Parts: sequence; structure tokens; C-alpha cells
Amino acid sequence: MNFRTFKESYKDKNSKWNPKDKWKIFHNNHEPIIDQETFDTVQRLIGTPRRVDKFGEANPFTGIVFCADCGAKLYNTRQAKTHFVEKRFGKEYTHKTANFYSCSTYKANQRHLRVKCSNHFIRTAVLQELVLDTIKRVSGYVRENEAEFVEKIRAASEVKQAETAKSHLKTLAKNKHRIGELDLLFQKVYEDNATGKLSDERFDLLSSSYEREQRELKTAVAEMEAQLTAYESDTLKADSFIEIVKRYTEFDTLTNSMLNEFVAKIIVYEADKIGAEREQQVDIHLNFIGHFELPQEEAPPPTEAELIEQEMRRRKLEYQREANRRWYAKKRQEEEWQRAVESGEISAEEIEARKQAQIAKEEAENAHREQRTNERRKYAAEWARKKRAAKRAEREALIANEPKLTAEEKKQIRKEKQRIHARNWYHRQKEKALAENTTAEISTAKSPPHKTSEMQTAILA
Repeated sequence: MNFRTFKESYKDKNSKWNPKDKWKIFHNNHEPIIDQETFDTVQRLIGTPRRVDKFGEANPFTGIVFCADCGAKLYNTRQAKTHFVEKRFGKEYTHKTANFYSCSTYKANQRHLRVKCSNHFIRTAVLQELVLDTIKRVSGYVRENEAEFVEKIRAASEVKQAETAKSHLKTLAKNKHRIGELDLLFQKVYEDNATGKLSDERFDLLSSSYEREQRELKTAVAEMEAQLTAYESDTLKADSFIEIVKRYTEFDTLTNSMLNEFVAKIIVYEADKIGAEREQQVDIHLNFIGHFELPQEEAPPPTEAELIEQEMRRRKLEYQREANRRWYAKKRQEEEWQRAVESGEISAEEIEARKQAQIAKEEAENAHREQRTNERRKYAAEWARKKRAAKRAEREALIANEPKLTAEEKKQIRKEKQRIHARNWYHRQKEKALAENTTAEISTAKSPPHKTSEMQTAILA
């Protein structure tokens, strides 16, 4: 970088700063100590302030998680304790402490009741699992299909470049036209001021406004032209990502260095609650390649056991949500009663009477629920008993219809079973002797248990 300063005379010992448009910058003139990708990653991390909380460490996702609707950052909320105990329905439950991300715009305006965005809530553990799974799947695909991966990146980048160029060209034409208009307006204002039609104060106000707008437009034009002319090669982007993948061969945990090298930003959408399920879209943009979509494989249809398991899980979630809804409604009502007592609207005796009535109502509902459960259990037991009785009757009918065997036929069947058992035992002993590499012959005197010498002679024959 040259010509940053100048001197008005060779006798002058004090240097003065030149405007930045007169600086001369020569890129790639010296051998770098580190590669450009590492330098850019470090500059991005330095530009993001990281606060160290009670955990003694900064959150690794700071500055890379954004809201999909308003574009603001998502703020992290976590506590120093790992677990807390909650009493509910007369029992104690141990829960993990809160550790989640939510939209900063929503949190900043929630206290002032100015809702400008919704609460894009996501737990940190879920975010870590999603990022680690994405890195694993994309890395595995890159290792197995490197050529196909490069082609996909090139095709996606060409589409993106075409769309960017189209939008930039329209904006460039509009901005350049506006710059020309500002030149004409400034000339007209100057002539009006020179002829006395416009006062000096009005001239200064208009000229400063026109100059500021023109300066901003010229800066935007220069940036867009730089993006159009200095668009990186798609193959180089793919190669840079492949180099990162080769650094990490096997991993089961998400480290800070891995997160910073792989992930550029994470976009979190608002969750959709469909029945008992909660679905949420999260776009993970990787460095150099952006949001990469892996080829989707057709999943096999779920089996009957999987369908049954999904239905049982759905019912369990519905029951848990309904119980939580009732419990939180009860807590809100108690808080409202407490505020009413403090303000003097309701007396403490009336609140106590309401609580007793509510307890009696809950006991009646629990008794009715228990009665219904017992009735269902009795019905299920009766149904199972009838089914067993029907199977027993069917089996007895089959036995009754079978032809009866004589004593001699039963004796022949029993002997045939014994002969098969003895033959199988002899083959097992022979295979065992061969496996032990022994040349000793199997003694004919050693017979299987409960076998007669007559059966042994028939087997050997």
C-alpha cells in the first residue's frame, strides 16, 4: 500500500494523509503467513464480540445464528446450574436448566408490548446436534462423490451468479441514472443561488443532501461492480471446502474450530405445531458452498411396528402437552388471585374458598378418570380372556377331529424320533473330533445317552 501520505514540499517534515481514492494497493505482493480462508475466518470471529458468562467460556454459536423473518441475531439464554427441581402434581421432577436461542428483536420489544417478530425458539442441544449431523452427512457425501459434488456446486453457483448479476444490473442502471439526475439538480441549485433566487442557507442544505446521496450511490455502485467483476471461481470454492473435509476424517463431537471452519451462518425459522408434533426448519450455510442440499434417497415405507410406535409416541406427547397446559393454567390463575388479593379486589377468605372448590373439582375429575381407566382395564382383560377361550376351543376341536393312533403306531413314531436324535448326536461328535484335529476314532462303546445298543448298531450300519 503506497501513497497514503504526502508532503507539500520537500522541505516540509510533517506528512499529511491522502484521500483513500488516491491510495495505491498492490495485492498478493508478499508471501502470506497463513492462507486467505483462515485469515477471513479469524477476521469474522474478531468482528463478533463474545461475552464470557458464568460458565467461564463464550458461546461458540455467537454471531452465526440469525432469525429467518427479521434477519436479527438470536440471543442465547443459559444458566450456571445444570439442573433444577420442580414440584408438579404432588411430585418432584428434575429438569435441565434453560439453554436456548431466541430472536433478539422479539426479546427487545416484548417488555414494551411491541411485537415486531415472533419468538424463534430453538434449544442449544438441538442446534448442536443438527450442525454435527449436517457436517457428517455433507462430509461423507463429499468423500464418496467428489466429482459429483464439484459439478453440483458449479451448477448451483451458475444459477446464483445469474440471479445476482440480473438484480445487480437493474440496480446499477437505476443508481447511475439517479447520479446523473443529482448532477443536474446540483447545477440548477447552484445557478439559482448565484442569481439570488435561492438563499445561502437553503443552498447549503440542499447541496449537502445531494452530495451525501450521491456519495452513497457511488459507494453502492462500486461495491456491485466489484461483486460482478471479482466473482470467485466455483471450482476453487469446491476445492477449498474439500480441503476442510480432508482435515476431519472421524469425529463424534462438535468442536469450536470445526464449527468456525465449516459453518458460515445458521438461519432459524418459526416452529410449526402440527398436532402433538413440533416441526422447525433450520438452514445451515456452510463456508464456500452455502446451503447445500444433499440428494434425497427414497425412504422405505414404515413397517407396522414403526407405525404403532409413532402412534404411541403421538398419544404420549398429546397427553404430556395437555397435562402441562392444565398445570400452567392453574399456576397463572393462582398468580392472578395473588395479585387480586394484594390490590384488595378479593379477600383472602374468598381466595381460599375458590382454592378448596378447585381442589374438590380436581379430585372429582381424578376419580372419574381413574374409574374410566379401571373400566378400560376390565374390558381389555375380559376381551383377552374371551380370545384365549376361543383359541382353546379351536385347539380342542382340532384335536378331537384328528384320527386316533394305535399303541403300535405310537411306538413306531417314538422309535423314529429316537433314531433321528441319535444320528444327529453322532454327527455332532464327529464334527467336534475333526475340529480338534484328532485322529482318534469315535468309540462305538460310547453311545448317546438313553440309547440302546440295538439303535447304535443300526446307526453305525
